[in-house]
Amino acid sequence: MSVSYANELSYPQEIAEIRRQLDVDTQMPGDDAANTSTNLMLIPEDGVTYSIEEVRALKLGIENIIETKIQNEQVFMGKHKHATKFWHESLKPYKSQMSGMSLIEPLWGHLRDPYFIHILILYGLSIAVRYLPDVWHEIVSGRLDALRSLIDFYLNVVDALVPGNALERITGESFLIEQSGSIFAPI
Repeated sequence: MSVSYANELSYPQEIAEIRRQLDVDTQMPGDDAANTSTNLMLIPEDGVTYSIEEVRALKLGIENIIETKIQNEQVFMGKHKHATKFWHESLKPYKSQMSGMSLIEPLWGHLRDPYFIHILILYGLSIAVRYLPDVWHEIVSGRLDALRSLIDFYLNVVDALVPGNALERITGESFLIEQSGSIFAPI
């Protein structure tokens, strides 16, 4: 599920009506006042629908979540209170070349770090390969082979993201590595 700041420039009438529903005295992002609140819009991925209870159960730090439709698309709106200058400094959304701005549902109530989540998933896959050979055989060439394409896709994502993520953690610097000639490469 992606997240964005709900501004009136995008959908002026819809957002104004939703703000009335939320009954919010929201300050604009960047105001210096402490305890600022910002209206956020949660947008499900294409073709995926959620119930309001499922979204509230995620415990993302967003209050007063309501479900609505904007241009016939399901969206959720809510208020995020934060003591920081900008909402994204306290929520810490995830964004990479494989994903738009998203919020990660915390594992075990607190783990949101994508690097550690990738390590846990890779560890789980290694356990399946080493200690569950019958299950792994079914995934590779048996009745569970539908999982194989999902695992292959995931491993491609890991190949693209985790080495750069590890390098950033080690050096403390951000890196942008793109193939020369691609649309994302520097000019």
